[in-house]
Amino acid sequence: MAKCFVTSLSPGRIDRQQFCIDSWRAYGLPIVAVQTAGESEQLAPHFAGVEFREVDAKPNVFDKPYLPRIYDMLAAVDFDCILINSDIQIKDTYRLFQAEWLSQPPESIVVGVRQDYSPGRRPVTTPYGVDAFRITPLMARALRDDGFVIGMPGWDYWLPWLVWNSGFFGQRAKSTLLHHLHPMGWDDETDGERGRKMLADTFRLPPYIFTVFIQWLTHREGLKRRPIKP
Repeated sequence: MAKCFVTSLSPGRIDRQQFCIDSWRAYGLPIVAVQTAGESEQLAPHFAGVEFREVDAKPNVFDKPYLPRIYDMLAAVDFDCILINSDIQIKDTYRLFQAEWLSQPPESIVVGVRQDYSPGRRPVTTPYGVDAFRITPLMARALRDDGFVIGMPGWDYWLPWLVWNSGFFGQRAKSTLLHHLHPMGWDDETDGERGRKMLADTFRLPPYIFTVFIQWLTHREGLKRRPIKP
């Protein structure tokens, strides 16, 4: 049983984040937002019922020290959580959610793949990335702070790769995770390249290895179409 949902909130797109977080409440877990110092006072009035915890701001290759590191976020909740992006809506029955996310053995990292949509278009499974993770305290021994931060490229490849290569199992939940498309908060030519370089330097492997691994882990090997435009 996971202790909580854990996320990190953005000062932008408040309404969308409120909507998504409200969708999580149906599953009975507390919701924790991990922010760097000073952000909680600004955000708390918009998110009633969310518990805020603060971590130190630290430098990163993206020049955005206000973004918390993934390791710090997990440590803030004792590595016992469902880690999820704040703009992801969960749309499941309570029973399915319990079975997929809360009833799996502690040796298994559960991952969730989102479906992108925009007005007038049906949801389409994104070919890349992961937006939710079930982390158990047993996995704490596999995790370390390699500098990856929430909301920027690379962290969602680094986390399952690190855990899987430490002897844990991995499985994709069939849950419905919905993401309303919007302009990205980062640029692929600069931030994307920095994320790929971080992966390559951390594990001394070419970046394409991680894309192949994630698509294999999430059963998206043959998914070639690009995400629909916002």
